Amino acid sequence: MLLLVLSPLVAEFLLGDFPITKVAFLLFVLPMYGCGAILIREIVRRTGRGWPTMLVLALAYAVLEEGITTMSLFNPNYAGDHLLAYGLIPAVGMSPVWTIYVLSLHVVWSIGTPIAMVEAVAGTRRTTPWLGKIGFSVVAAFFVVGVAVTTASSLYQYPFVASLPQLAGVVVVLVALILLAIFLPRLAGPRTVLAGSAPSPWLVGVVGTLAALAFQLVERYAQALLPAWGLTLVFVVLWVGFLVLVAFWSAKPGWNGRHVLALATGAILNYAWIGVERVATGDVIGPLKVTPADVVGQVLLVVAMVALIGWGVFQLRKAGDTALPAAALNPVTH
Repeated sequence: MLLLVLSPLVAEFLLGDFPITKVAFLLFVLPMYGCGAILIREIVRRTGRGWPTMLVLALAYAVLEEGITTMSLFNPNYAGDHLLAYGLIPAVGMSPVWTIYVLSLHVVWSIGTPIAMVEAVAGTRRTTPWLGKIGFSVVAAFFVVGVAVTTASSLYQYPFVASLPQLAGVVVVLVALILLAIFLPRLAGPRTVLAGSAPSPWLVGVVGTLAALAFQLVERYAQALLPAWGLTLVFVVLWVGFLVLVAFWSAKPGWNGRHVLALATGAILNYAWIGVERVATGDVIGPLKVTPADVVGQVLLVVAMVALIGWGVFQLRKAGDTALPAAALNPVTH
């Protein structure tokens, strides 16, 4: 299944953690990323819910990975990068800057964007379940294996275990997010629709691209200019503003799959330039060494992603691309 491969490709390879020429690493990260994305999408579509539930479960995935599997939310020396040094709150052993940033990466890029792209390619089947009971059980089993393997690997590479209160806090947050996903409304009932029409997918794509670009540039350059609380506030403002705007747009008649794909396109374009830059400068996960073939491969990966988006646009048009509440990021659905 395309989503099985696309999620880890975007999360790790398009970002430039691994050059695409080291694609063998895909087998290691595929069970957790790919199976996690499939499970989230399948649960949402089987229960008749939409993108609000999808994103809540994506956040739960992010908390699981970074809070328990890698424990990067608490490890001050994770990957040797001192990720918590900027904005560390000693009382909880966390940095809000790193927490918001890394969880956002998973919600938007690891889970949300691959699902949006694959659903677009699916055309008329984009909001229907894709797995039977056996298939769902197999994917769930591989996901559990992936979580266990990734956790063991992380503990081996970076010997660190979060404190009991920290781990308990992660469990509480996970339970809260799962309960929130359960109690979010289904899409079968009446839907709030605002006056006017949804904007052009082109405008949505431009805004999504600029929002993702602002998020990445702020994280990269604002640390030298702002205190940690200031950057945290900027992150919150960016997120709240973007979600409110998309919720407003998606509540208007005419919002459909092309709008969702436009948002995913903005996310892909931002990961694309970051990944090419990282591979070109050798800023990949050590001890990997970059060769000219890696740079060429990274550019070809970007081209393949753009081609996949184009295929999604074609499939949506072929399917009629009617406005479907299930395809909308619409928190006001009730």
